[in-house]
Formats: sequence, C-alpha cells, structure tokens
Amino acid sequence: MLGSYLKYKQSDYESYIPFTKQIAFWSFVFGTLLFGLFCLTKAMVFITLGIIYLSIVGLINFGVFLFLFFLIIDNYKSKKHLKPIFYSVLILLVNIPIVFTYYKIVLGIFFSEIAD
Repeated sequence: MLGSYLKYKQSDYESYIPFTKQIAFWSFVFGTLLFGLFCLTKAMVFITLGIIYLSIVGLINFGVFLFLFFLIIDNYKSKKHLKPIFYSVLILLVNIPIVFTYYKIVLGIFFSEIAD
C-alpha cells in the first residue's frame, strides 16, 4: 500500500524525526522574533512579513505533518517507531495555538493603535 511510496531505510528514518523537530523549533523561533519585533516597534512591515512568513511556513509544516501522518499509517501495523513519530507530530501541532495567541495579540495592538 503506502509502503511502496514511503520506502525508507533505518538511517533515513533517524534523520527524518530530528529534521521535523528542527522545522517546528525554527518555525517557532522566527515567528516569535517577528512577533516580538512587531510588539516593540508596531511597524506594519512586520505584519506584512508575518503574513508572508505564516503562509510559507504553514505550507512547509503542513507538508511535514502529512509526511509524518503517512509514516504513522505505514508503520501502524508493525508499531515500529510510532512513539517518536507521534512526538514529532505533537511538537508540530504545538505551534498552532501559539500562532493563534500571537494573532489575537497582534490584532489587539493593531486595532488599539488605529483607535488612538
């Protein structure tokens, strides 16, 4: 089934999981940097950069999520490597509530600046 599409060796697998964790980590770091710069300067350029950044990183993270999802499906019967794959999925998903929190804060700052 999916095994033919997702043939990977043990050494490949061992590089996938740390790579997905790095993607989640750096997505968080750069997103937080943009958020912090906007909060400090209230410059509209950071809102624009943030929207572009979210679009690009959102697609990348979604692609990684799909890849991990297919790895779970492929390894489900053998129960091989499921725990680290699930942890990687959770790490990716943790960024979603953080993004929504930043979004609400930015909207609050943006609309309070407009009202002033």
